[in-house]
Amino acid sequence: MKYTKLLMILPLMLIAYVLYLNIVSFEFLKEDDRSYFIDIGGLNDTQGSAKLTGPMERVSERMLCSANGTNVTYRELNSSLIYLQVTNPSINDHSRVKIKVRFKDKFPVGYNFKIGCRNSTEWSYEWRTVYNPIHSKVDSSFFKISNDTEYFVYSTIPVNSTKVDVHEFFSNPPENSVIATEGKTNINIFPDLVDSERNNVFTDNTLRGDHIFYTFADDGPFELSLKKQDLNLYNGEDELKITLYDQNDIVIANSSIPDDGDITNSSAKGPTQATTISLPNMKKGVYKIVLESSDDLTIRDINITSGSFVVKDTVFAVSPCRLYTRHLEGGYLDLITYYRSGLQDVKVLNTTVPIKEKNIKTRVLVQPSTNIYDIACPAGNLKVSSSAFFSFTEDSYFEPLRCKVVHLNDYPDQIEKEKVDYIVIRDLGAERDADGWTIAKAMWDLDELYVVENTLNIVLNAEHLVNRNEKIPVDWVEISFE
Repeated sequence: MKYTKLLMILPLMLIAYVLYLNIVSFEFLKEDDRSYFIDIGGLNDTQGSAKLTGPMERVSERMLCSANGTNVTYRELNSSLIYLQVTNPSINDHSRVKIKVRFKDKFPVGYNFKIGCRNSTEWSYEWRTVYNPIHSKVDSSFFKISNDTEYFVYSTIPVNSTKVDVHEFFSNPPENSVIATEGKTNINIFPDLVDSERNNVFTDNTLRGDHIFYTFADDGPFELSLKKQDLNLYNGEDELKITLYDQNDIVIANSSIPDDGDITNSSAKGPTQATTISLPNMKKGVYKIVLESSDDLTIRDINITSGSFVVKDTVFAVSPCRLYTRHLEGGYLDLITYYRSGLQDVKVLNTTVPIKEKNIKTRVLVQPSTNIYDIACPAGNLKVSSSAFFSFTEDSYFEPLRCKVVHLNDYPDQIEKEKVDYIVIRDLGAERDADGWTIAKAMWDLDELYVVENTLNIVLNAEHLVNRNEKIPVDWVEISFE
């Protein structure tokens, strides 16, 4: 009799144990045509209209933990690209899909959590970053000075309690500041006005290789002309491409000068060739000019209808020249020549810098100063590089960027190394609950996604798991349609 009762009790105990493991799942088994819940780690997480599809070797077995009297079933992600699927019979009646995920933040800095929704017949997904561990680090380390529905702005130095408007900060960022951002933003990095007493700049300096220029144009007609000459030292075509960009990095004009017809290494210099870009009605502002070429040609006689004209980062001067620059925060100059004719004494301010060997870089440290200083290269054939701008006349020098925007990547070393003043991060909407789990979310327009047979494919991606041993516990995923 005693054993009979025990045999009757055992099945009840087993049922109770299953309920114990899946009590959270039972609360969310209800589904309708608008909302679906996948209890990751529950008995039903691979079944139903919304389910985990694997590959199962990329996730752990079902796991259990208790917090504040609540039992939580979950799985650990042990690799990237974990797939989910939801089938909704009325999916085409909806316009958007929102996905939430509850997980433990075990992300190393430098990596983030993404959710993707399939958007093509091929393997292609529309990705959303839903969590970045840098956010909590920045929030705990620096001083929040502004936020709106899309961005947070932090200062790396203590500030008073006055809050700034995000729109105002983006429109008029502090001059000469360094701003680290997660991605591309619409921060106005260009000055609104540049003082110049010149109407145009002409330089007969001979240059070689790729160069990036900035100029400030007034309202009205604009013209840029230049010449090139092929050296024909190497085999292949020698084309020069000229592209003019506006402040949004959109191409507004371009031109090119083709090869001179000699594609051999004859060493016979080709004829001088010229081109002109003319625009009848340029709007006032800063513009970027990119020259793309090989080292097998030279560029000279640059003439531009602007009084402000500088080169970014690097000048490769073939002819003797005098350059002008400045370093507000201090910095360096790198000098190198590839030819014996380029061995010379270069004057930097009042200091003589001897260039005694070819193919050897000489670095000159420069102290912080607001003053423009000159660099005299009496023999030419010298490449001068720096994190600065250079002009060919002192009065044509200007700062084309009111502030410097860098991509926030090498945190925290980057903050000190690049002397970052402000940090701008996106408001991803991630929140941490009372039990220490993080809930993140993202939204997609359904008309941009690939839905076949009323089914939408979803993927979770913790990309660092490809080559690192950290694991990410995931409790649930909620999918809702609007």
